[in-house]
Amino acid sequence: MTTVYCKSMRLPNYSEDQTKAEPEDIKVFKIQFTTYEPMVSYLWTLLNITEQDRAERYHFKKDKNRFVICRALLKLLISDETNLNVSEINLKKGKYHKPYLPQNPALHFNVSHSEDYAIMAIGNCELGVDVEFVNEQFQYKDIIPAVCTEDEMDWIKKTSDSLETFYKIWTRKEALVKAMGTGINDDFKDMSVTDGVHYTKLQTDSHRPTVKVISLNFNAYYQAALALITDKDKTINFYAFPQTLLAIDQSIFTPHF
Repeated sequence: MTTVYCKSMRLPNYSEDQTKAEPEDIKVFKIQFTTYEPMVSYLWTLLNITEQDRAERYHFKKDKNRFVICRALLKLLISDETNLNVSEINLKKGKYHKPYLPQNPALHFNVSHSEDYAIMAIGNCELGVDVEFVNEQFQYKDIIPAVCTEDEMDWIKKTSDSLETFYKIWTRKEALVKAMGTGINDDFKDMSVTDGVHYTKLQTDSHRPTVKVISLNFNAYYQAALALITDKDKTINFYAFPQTLLAIDQSIFTPHF
């Protein structure tokens, strides 16, 4: 059986200063796309041919730009973490299509984006993140029976904001299955992620005895979650993306009126 701990966490102010982080810490980065959209042409140059081909397959420019921004910034973070040159970072996909770094498989990372924001996490244990824009037009009640346990349905009914609670449940489950690397599977409905401790059987759980799932206070219009698969205590540090990693004169991307 796997022990799953679920809770919420109020985030501190995001900082770019990573000097206090320890090797065992988990780093979480909050990205706002509008900051980097003027830099897409530069960020494009940080992608390899395979990544550029993938970007070109997006039908809408907005989706293409989001991919370019997320992949380029992720590679910059990995470069900073490993001292590899960005050109040396060629991410591969594992059994369940979860990306990994061949030169350092012990380094774990994950990315999620929704509407105007992305979230990235990096650390030395299996992890997953999810962020979702809370869409008030979404007919979420139609899918509750297909994705929620009885306890979760009861939680939604009793809460003062059922839509927000649904998104909290959804992001926790998404982060959890992304950490496991399985994606949405038969476990998705049956895994309970209400606040507290749960004992559950998950697919391929023999080497996953402890999972920590944490809802993150992202902002008023989004829900986010982080899942860690580890028996060890981890300090979670939250950052804005370090602009120094871009290594460019950002003033040339700033509109002047």
